[in-house]
Amino acid sequence: MTTHNAALSAADIELDQDGHLCDHTIWTPAIAQQLADTLEVNLSDEHLEILQQVRAFLTNLITRQQPVH
Repeated sequence: MTTHNAALSAADIELDQDGHLCDHTIWTPAIAQQLADTLEVNLSDEHLEILQQVRAFLTNLITRQQPVH
């Protein structure tokens, strides 16, 4: 985690109208927990593992869909 991301609070994180990060590259487990805190949810290691797997799947999917130049 970078110092920049560590300094972000949930109020500083820009979300779209559906509550998703506008900049997915800033995602860290700490940011995920800060957002979960706004819902009074404590993320377990299992939650974080699932989030990591979904992120890896979507990254792979997006990478495969981009045209080769």
